[in-house]
Amino acid sequence: MTNLQVDPLDREYAAGWAEEADDKIRGTLISRDERTGDFGPYPIYTVALTDGYAARVKSGELVTDEIAVHAARDVLRRKLANAKLSIGDEVGVKYIGPPQGTARSHRYRVIRYLADGGYVEASYDPDDELDQEPAQSVDAEARSQAALEAEAAERDAALSSSVHAPLEVHEGEDDDARIPF
Repeated sequence: MTNLQVDPLDREYAAGWAEEADDKIRGTLISRDERTGDFGPYPIYTVALTDGYAARVKSGELVTDEIAVHAARDVLRRKLANAKLSIGDEVGVKYIGPPQGTARSHRYRVIRYLADGGYVEASYDPDDELDQEPAQSVDAEARSQAALEAEAAERDAALSSSVHAPLEVHEGEDDDARIPF
């Protein structure tokens, strides 16, 4: 028997993020699914937003609970894949904006936050091979804590060359000053 707060079969789908330049979200990855769009399949990452974060949906409404990040754009899809996220990981995504000047693609930053307060910024390489297997939703509580810790240790070791030091918090700074993007 699994220990789920909400049975995934009873969950409503989260609204899709309608990002605008400089919008950012941060929260815990709770599911990863796949949808087929006009240009083929793409992943959808559902994030339970961290307190203090809100995300805009198509209607213009701001939501503060869960948001679905549709990674249909190649840059976002590759950065999220390169972040090597697992269910239960804390992730931040910032939409920097649409192409400008000679740039040909939309610009994003993707960060996977580490338990020790540090973070790993995901890279973008258009030549990276992406896993084409369909992603599956899994509730974080359904996985053993030991398995989550082992996966995190493996990822952290593999990505240690791009790990940033823990963030320092100084009294009197506003919250945005502590966020690394």
